[in-house]
Amino acid sequence: MIGFWTRADSWGRKITPGGLAMLLVVLGAVNTWLPGFSAIVPLFSVMAVYYWAICWPEAMPRWFVFFLGLFQDITYNTPPGISSLLLLILLWVVTSQRRHLLKEPFIILWLMFALSVAGYGAADWLLSSLWYKHLFLDDAVWIRLLLSVMVYPCVHTLFTGVHVSIMRKQAETRRHAE
Repeated sequence: MIGFWTRADSWGRKITPGGLAMLLVVLGAVNTWLPGFSAIVPLFSVMAVYYWAICWPEAMPRWFVFFLGLFQDITYNTPPGISSLLLLILLWVVTSQRRHLLKEPFIILWLMFALSVAGYGAADWLLSSLWYKHLFLDDAVWIRLLLSVMVYPCVHTLFTGVHVSIMRKQAETRRHAE
């Protein structure tokens, strides 16, 4: 019986980063009383993939990132597959630079996030324009990117707290097992 609860606890810790990412996508899609807010909601999925790709890449496997992007496209009613493609590219780029990024202070990570979200936003804009065969020239795209950069420190802090808590619990579980 103890083995079951230990495995359930371990499994719960492993799915927490992905669960948080899904929750943030859902919260971003919630209709608010603010008109036009859905067009400028920060890119929480990009924040999640960026953070976890650096700090705990095993928490964001490629198959999950693909489904997170698909879930985002369905939830936000955007062209299917665009978010999946762009999030997978982001995951690949960030994990390829992970060993360099792990050594950097937060301000550099934030700057790199700003560059990443700008690249994501530009590619999303281009692919969406091609999909709809209409060039979107809307300030909401740039406001969304700016808000994403501004909100990232808060999300980074939240994810760091969750990550530290998970790592502490895993270390504690290992001590008890020995």
